[in-house]
Amino acid sequence: MECDAPTLVAEDGRLAAISGSKCPACLNLDYSQYTSFAPHLYSIKSGDFSPPPRARFRLVAIDEVEGTAAGGCPPCRVLQHAIDFFWNSKGSEMQRRKSWGVVQKRFERALCLVVQPGRSMLLFRVLIYDDVPDRSFIHAVTMRDVASRIELYRDQRLVDKTGQRGPCSSIGWAQHVPAVITLDRVVELTRRWMAGCDESHPKCAHLGPANLPKRLIDVRGGVRLVDTLVDDDVALDEPYMTLSHCWGSEKAAHSLLKTTHDTLYGHRQGIAWDVLPQLFRDVITLVRALGCRYVWIDSLCIIQDDPEDWMVESVKMSTVYNDSVLNIAATAMRSSSLGLFRQRIHGQGFRDLVVSEAGTIGHALETIEIPTAEGEPPIFSRVSHDRSHEVLYGDMEYFRTPMEPLLSRAWVFQERLLSRRTLHFGASEMLWECRTDCFCECSRIGDAHALSARNLNSASLAQDLDGFESNARENGTRFIRPKKVLFFDVCAGISNPLDFWLRAVEEYSFLYLSHERDRPFALVGIAERISRLTGDVYFAGLWLADLPRALVWSPCRSKKVFRATNKGIPSWSWMARTCYPHVQSTACAVRYKHVTQYGFLQDSRLKVHTDGTFCRYEHDNPFGQPVAGQVHISAACCWGKVELDRTRKTGVRWNGRNDLRIALHVDGGESPVFVPFLADRPGEDPETVRLSNRVLCVLIGSREVGEGVESPQYLLALAAVEGDEGLWERIGFSETEGKVELFDDAPILELKMV
Repeated sequence: MECDAPTLVAEDGRLAAISGSKCPACLNLDYSQYTSFAPHLYSIKSGDFSPPPRARFRLVAIDEVEGTAAGGCPPCRVLQHAIDFFWNSKGSEMQRRKSWGVVQKRFERALCLVVQPGRSMLLFRVLIYDDVPDRSFIHAVTMRDVASRIELYRDQRLVDKTGQRGPCSSIGWAQHVPAVITLDRVVELTRRWMAGCDESHPKCAHLGPANLPKRLIDVRGGVRLVDTLVDDDVALDEPYMTLSHCWGSEKAAHSLLKTTHDTLYGHRQGIAWDVLPQLFRDVITLVRALGCRYVWIDSLCIIQDDPEDWMVESVKMSTVYNDSVLNIAATAMRSSSLGLFRQRIHGQGFRDLVVSEAGTIGHALETIEIPTAEGEPPIFSRVSHDRSHEVLYGDMEYFRTPMEPLLSRAWVFQERLLSRRTLHFGASEMLWECRTDCFCECSRIGDAHALSARNLNSASLAQDLDGFESNARENGTRFIRPKKVLFFDVCAGISNPLDFWLRAVEEYSFLYLSHERDRPFALVGIAERISRLTGDVYFAGLWLADLPRALVWSPCRSKKVFRATNKGIPSWSWMARTCYPHVQSTACAVRYKHVTQYGFLQDSRLKVHTDGTFCRYEHDNPFGQPVAGQVHISAACCWGKVELDRTRKTGVRWNGRNDLRIALHVDGGESPVFVPFLADRPGEDPETVRLSNRVLCVLIGSREVGEGVESPQYLLALAAVEGDEGLWERIGFSETEGKVELFDDAPILELKMV
């Protein structure tokens, strides 16, 4: 297909301006001719609820762009230049493999062009199925995980000098990102971002005197571990920085430089530069260049083989990170053997890539300059940095990536939220995250989450909530706040802390822990903050004031889950599950989305007896390791039997995922009422669950919906504790498809869950 417009090419090969009718493929990148996206999320920064100019898109066949480019359309020639460089005409091998699996439906490949006034342009590939008559984008399957997004932009400095003219004027500006990150570059950006934060962000200011941690690394001159309570030469008014880092594999963690009883004296005297791992050297170099004297590193500032010291210091994480002037996050480094200053790599298309022996993934950053018409500012093209933005903004359930392994670690979750500001060393760029704003080198982070594939493919809007999404709306657009911003609002009493907690638990449960025993402790800093704010009692990951809602967590469907080694954790706590020895598994994840998105209406007959509800902890630490717990309730109950659901297509073998249901008993010999069932710990003997004749289903509540609508109900499945008459343990969860009338006249039983 050819464009009607004539082609004028200068002798040096640069495209000249053209005039004529619109190109049928790109429509001359005319924003007014592109299609608006369905309502989707926009990020909120600095408390400004005005969304950026809404991005628009156009779907076009890839070969159509190729044809109009050959016919002389200048915008299409620019697009094709980028496509030829970053993709090939046949698509990646992963794209072809993905296509083979789609055998039930016919589809066509298409190119999605995304334009946004004044901003850079995006290209990515999608699949459009024949059973979508209106070709609406919300039904397109975005291939961002297997085929990198291409970004086209102009250098802001050149745009400011020359203005935007020519046939590609719809392509806006962005910032260059160097392929190699250097100390000078880091210092320049960090000082700029810190200065802006200090001057313009009152939320990020530290209130009250700083409390120095018990131990710090003094980097003035040499490198020495100091005790702030004992050493006379410690400057108590000096700021300090912190480090968030991955310890690496079990082998790497074992060899990591640590402070132990044996090394404590030597580290107090001084740590030789050549024994420090590369990451620690780079961090100390950066701390010195930023004019700071102290840095806190967990492996060096906590005595690792002293359980008492570890217990005392681990519960002080809230203060340590809150009082730090800056948290340095080695976000893309798998272990301390990798440094901060390096050749950077792309964070997209990771499933096509291979992990090298050094632990790096991907391809080096490449930015190309595309020829343009004379007098028009040059156009640059690169693989978009959006993936790193999505990891920073999005839930780990959807945006987990091996490119930024630090963000998938459970301990780091609270480090990010508790610190006033964090400087991320991502795979492809540096990012800044504070209590007010987010910055990045490429300048697109404010647009990133709005253009994520998850949001583009979703046409529905969730209900308002005070979780990770804001309750502010404008023109049908739902907003999203960075987690650190929202956590500050929680601490300031602006947002509901219990709603936030449920969403925090949900994300935390998807993150990795190297040691099962750490599960209660890696969230203790956030729990302490909420406790001080609300005065509520903490119950092994739940809050007394949020009962019974907090009881209805839904286990993710996996068969690799067992009862936690610590049998003192009560069964009604989401902490009572473990996926070990599968350390790198997210099988222990739980969901609260059914209550945070759709609301929760407690059954009117249910009562929580607070006098019989308690939780006891090891060493009397109210946020420590639970040793016993009980929730005493009265609720409507029905007896049932767990059985195999042979109507599902998962086969005849019980696999702990989709093929179980509960048959609720009906008096009078009538047919049973069936409800779906998710086992809490399906890794245990499945016969015990399947053939259980005495499963008690307890009605906790339902979705909060309008009048006249039969809302799904939330049930807990309980089994009697063997040898302890009157005690029950939770074994699973059920969200019914609608109202179960059997519970209308169900007996009210008094239950003690342990």
